[in-house]
Amino acid sequence: MVIKVELLGDGDFEIEWDENDPVEAQMNDWSEQDFLDAISEGCEQIFAELPLHEVYKDQGDSKSKQSP
Repeated sequence: MVIKVELLGDGDFEIEWDENDPVEAQMNDWSEQDFLDAISEGCEQIFAELPLHEVYKDQGDSKSKQSP
């Protein structure tokens, strides 16, 4: 299973997969919005698993200096 994502010169992405692979073939009927939703959901899952100290470690005290 190999899904290839390429950034095009105009800023768009091209996604390629094996249309005959039993797992990847599920994407054969996906719309652009389906791909965007899948990427967003994947990012949310990854971010939810990160400890907050990892998320803010490079920001110093900027978090505490923000106005409400």
